[in-house]
Amino acid sequence: MAAYLDRAAVGAIIGVGVATVTKYRRRYAGTATPFPEPDLELAGHPGWSADRAEEIQAWATSRPGRTGRPPKEAS
Repeated sequence: MAAYLDRAAVGAIIGVGVATVTKYRRRYAGTATPFPEPDLELAGHPGWSADRAEEIQAWATSRPGRTGRPPKEAS
């Protein structure tokens, strides 16, 4: 039987919470670097194959805005 990752497991892999996984899916949908699409949806909940953990980690490492802007100088 195949193992699937839920949003909590995906969040644990990339160091964010469930809400952030949901936000990333919405924010980056339709962009040049979309969040990896789930392999299935069960009762409205997405699931990613456990084999895709490295792909998800690679996306998080290189996601847009990851480098960020320089910190603002104190005023």
